[in-house]
Amino acid sequence: MRLLSPAALARRLDDRLGLLEGGGRDLPARQRTLRGAIDWSHDLLGPAERRLFARLSVFAGGGPLELVERVCALPEDAADGNDTTDLLDLVESLAEQSLVRIEEDARDEVRFTMLETLREYAAERLEARGETRHLRNRHADAVLALLEAGAEDGADRGAWLDRLDAEHDNLRAAIDHRIVTGDTADAAALAFGAWRFWQMRGHVVEGRRRVDRVLAMPAWTPEPSRDRLRALEAGGGLAYWAGDMAGAGVLYGAAADEARRLGDDAEIATAVYNHWFARRPTSGLSEWAALLASDDRELLDEALETWTRLGDEEGVAKALWGLGEHHAYREELAAAEDATTRALTIFERRGDPFWVAWTRFTRGFARSLGGDVPGAASDVAVCLRAFQASRDVSGLVLTMAAMSSLLLIARRDEDAFALGAAAERATAETGLHIASLWATPSMPVADLAGATGRLREAADRGRALTREAALDEAIRIADALASAPPGTRVTK
Repeated sequence: MRLLSPAALARRLDDRLGLLEGGGRDLPARQRTLRGAIDWSHDLLGPAERRLFARLSVFAGGGPLELVERVCALPEDAADGNDTTDLLDLVESLAEQSLVRIEEDARDEVRFTMLETLREYAAERLEARGETRHLRNRHADAVLALLEAGAEDGADRGAWLDRLDAEHDNLRAAIDHRIVTGDTADAAALAFGAWRFWQMRGHVVEGRRRVDRVLAMPAWTPEPSRDRLRALEAGGGLAYWAGDMAGAGVLYGAAADEARRLGDDAEIATAVYNHWFARRPTSGLSEWAALLASDDRELLDEALETWTRLGDEEGVAKALWGLGEHHAYREELAAAEDATTRALTIFERRGDPFWVAWTRFTRGFARSLGGDVPGAASDVAVCLRAFQASRDVSGLVLTMAAMSSLLLIARRDEDAFALGAAAERATAETGLHIASLWATPSMPVADLAGATGRLREAADRGRALTREAALDEAIRIADALASAPPGTRVTK
């Protein structure tokens, strides 16, 4: 502190071990430098403990013990005559010597954590052992397996999202490693596996930045590639949820081109379906609503025809949902009701809560346009509870915006401004600007900027709500609206 300014000190903090030196010259080395203290502790470890300590450095923010076993237990250890003491015992031994900490996380799983300074030292030891690349590859493989296992278990999406929240730092480290090493296939697989997590937990800005880095990797070749197709789909999806329809259109268009070059009908169907939602650049609500309502349905019809021919029931249901959106934006309400109800029947039979919720959302949107407040509210209430169960931030933001408009139709203006303001705040915090584009010009939207008097007070109250409190409020109101006599309609 006597020698360095705060700015100079900050620049050196990346080298904690070299910076933190001092103490009397007559003291033992371990008491004069931080590195010396860690060296002294490290030298007291047995060979197996040293090996595990070094390998744990590949984890960012720690990790669950099951992942430690998958990454750090190398088959060749026993063949090389190394001590194969149980890894859990070794982790416990490191914890007893204060080199790692063992604790239970929010999901009651046992995980280890390591001070960042100790992790830096351990990474040096791993490099000295010549194991850095091999262990980082194993770590990235384990993270990818975690992503793929969660994607296969759609029924418990909330638990999967919670798990990825806990391992977000490990996900970041895995993607960074694959980018640095030029592994386009695994980098793309990680980005594609993570993009729904980034969307649903409100990490859209970060997700877009990471997918952009994957797509910019110089190792990509000109040949058509399913890996590049996956990265383009991930980038397009995140741009869509960010409300950047021009960006989504570019990425989805490139994905459609890539799929056609691959010549795989199933891939083409998915790509053209995605592209339909952003097939032309738009700016703002009116332009995007006009795009969804326009007559050119060729891409959507192509997807429906292909999925029908291939016998892809999930694809057919998605195309029907898209048709429901199209008819709703055209205010062809009977056709919208029919398409979404048909899609809902399929998704419910398949047990897919994600698509059940979003199909209910679209049907509720169409019912709102027709002034059917109880019918719309019953659909929205189902959505809200599904998003509450999975802690899906993207669903919460968009459905609160929809509830605000529905409340204006129901002439409950103060509640409408409160939920509209809560949705506006959540949109700003998460980057989920699709919530600003969800409606059509025919739907009323709370004028939060121009609010005065009681409406301004209501908006201020809504902005002060936590997301959990706003969600509880929205569910309470949706239930109340849904309890009105069937067939009750409000003239807009």
